[in-house]
Amino acid sequence: MNHNTEHLVMEYTKLNNLIFYFLFDAAGNVLEHNAFASQFIKNGVPVRHMKEVFVDFHDRINYQELALIPEKEHVFSINSHSGIPESFYFSFLKDGEDYLALGRLDVLELETFHVKLIELNNEVSNISRDLHKSNAELKKMNELKNYFLGMAVHDLRKPISVIKGYVSLILNGAAKAPGRLEEFLRSIDNSVLGMESLVNNFLDVSVIESGKLKLVMTEFGIKESINEMLVLNRMKAENRKINLIIDTGDKDIIIKADKAKLQQVLDNITGNAIEYTPNGGTVTVNVREQNGMAEFSVEDEGPGLPENAREKLFKPFGKTGVVKASGEKSTGLGLLISKKIVEEHGGAIGAGNREGKGARFWFTVPQIQAGGQQ
Repeated sequence: MNHNTEHLVMEYTKLNNLIFYFLFDAAGNVLEHNAFASQFIKNGVPVRHMKEVFVDFHDRINYQELALIPEKEHVFSINSHSGIPESFYFSFLKDGEDYLALGRLDVLELETFHVKLIELNNEVSNISRDLHKSNAELKKMNELKNYFLGMAVHDLRKPISVIKGYVSLILNGAAKAPGRLEEFLRSIDNSVLGMESLVNNFLDVSVIESGKLKLVMTEFGIKESINEMLVLNRMKAENRKINLIIDTGDKDIIIKADKAKLQQVLDNITGNAIEYTPNGGTVTVNVREQNGMAEFSVEDEGPGLPENAREKLFKPFGKTGVVKASGEKSTGLGLLISKKIVEEHGGAIGAGNREGKGARFWFTVPQIQAGGQQ
């Protein structure tokens, strides 16, 4: 290598990292190369010919033509001792009768590639984590679905059997005695109502869990609406000789809510209070303004809530284990549905025991005004 060639190699080395240089004759025989070249290509064994360097067919590379424009770089794939080709930028220069090939790796391009590779790895990790989470949620939903189906089959079997039994009695003439037909039809009607309530609960849970719960918001005052909202529970209370007290305070509270959904929540909580209160007891419904919210509370005279059961109340099929005074059974879905409806309104729901005896359930929804003031 003459002085000018050594100078070119030194200058090229100053400007670039991880470089190759090969000095070779017109036949492609390598006359000289740097240590990095032999280490990279043949793991330290000297490189004898340029056909050992390039992955491309050696005979198709016209070095004389490439050397006509020495400042122009060309991308070539280089053999490596690991067996994985790497791309390098090469420029070719004429050195008397021989040729000089200078190769460099674009460090910035490599860094960009590494950054993109890290980003792709992170994206794959995120996708994998999301997939794992989705699989866990699907498994949970599948278990919940199976539980739903099992619960539905179990709870629908009894009313269907009751209806079938009474219809059979009617068809066989057992209802001819005075008052018997009305008794049978009333039992059938109660069973149908129970089935309807159960099916509606399952449908509500299905809508809520799918994220498709839609609220139809209207403005209304509590005083003028609450008696209408509790009409069915008032009838239930009268049937069991329970005193249902409704106290909305002196001033009306105006709220904006889905009236039908809010009635569903109030019906559920008040209905539970009536069912857990012994015959002849009292259930009290209070509505008050609390820190800009309308707070509904329902107090009963039942056995109260066991400490270890409170956290289960608002979860799927959450039950306290306490037997209702009315003897009716529950799926535990009502409070879950109530919680979802209240939270969709921007409110909260909770429960606790009263001083003395009984439980107190409450929920809040944002108010618009209290006592006629904004």
